[in-house]
Amino acid sequence: MAKSDFDALLRELPHVLVLIILILVLLVVLTKFQVVHCSQIPGNWCEIYCTQIMRSKSTVALISGDEGIGDPRSLKNLLEKTRVYTPVTPIQASALTQGTLKNFDLVIIERAKRMSTLQVRAIEDFVNRGGTLILIGDAASEQYVDRYDLLWAAGQNTSFYQDLVLRGVTPESQEWKDAWKSVEYSEWYDYLLRANTTRIGFGRLSSVVAAEFDRTENVSGNVTLDGVFLNHMVYRGIVGEYPIDINNFAVVTMNPSAVTLIAMLNKDGKDYPAIFETKYAGRILYFAFPLEAANSSTLVTNVVDYLIPC
Repeated sequence: MAKSDFDALLRELPHVLVLIILILVLLVVLTKFQVVHCSQIPGNWCEIYCTQIMRSKSTVALISGDEGIGDPRSLKNLLEKTRVYTPVTPIQASALTQGTLKNFDLVIIERAKRMSTLQVRAIEDFVNRGGTLILIGDAASEQYVDRYDLLWAAGQNTSFYQDLVLRGVTPESQEWKDAWKSVEYSEWYDYLLRANTTRIGFGRLSSVVAAEFDRTENVSGNVTLDGVFLNHMVYRGIVGEYPIDINNFAVVTMNPSAVTLIAMLNKDGKDYPAIFETKYAGRILYFAFPLEAANSSTLVTNVVDYLIPC
């Protein structure tokens, strides 16, 4: 290289460095404000962005109970293998309260078929604050009234009667009948009615998931996962149709005006909703089958990359 060429290169070096810095700043801004996801940038930008630049980790909670679809331990191992710098915190559904989830970026619920109203309200509060949720299979599909809600409902019931008596309202009056009509739609009255029963369905979470649970379907033959929205970030890089090994899956009825259908399950020639997304305060993904049973590291990577940055 001639000396003149070398001198010219030295003169241009500061401009090149400034350009590199500006590109890096632009990538950080675009990633931070989720204009693009770190996984959409070539190379190992996600790891660089999370571990070197932001030096932060997304917080993930995996809620599970004693029965239902899925294997939370296998899912936890798979998630941490897929994203080594994003730890997953297991939480027993029985320990779930209003403040448990406030520091988590993503909550996953699997094998938690039976949940109390108190636990369901904690999840509802999390998503109302913009939290991101993955609901799997029959999670939260059997809801019962817990002791706390029953005590609260009994107190509301007592206050209701005391107010009528203090105002001199008699059972024969129209005001008494009108009061009862209004109370039949109240939450506390509903709790008293179902004190010893279980409600089947997603209940309070129906509007969050934009679907209602119907039943669990057992599998005895071949089931395939068929992509519907192949360009969705969750399904990118996955073949349109491939067999998956599952024992059962949840059958749900979607609200078609409120969901983005990503994939279907095909069993014996009949299609069932498999993966879909709803836009609530934050992102909500529903899987009718256990995510760990999909036998696709690409799918798991896509899901995690889509929902959390680090």
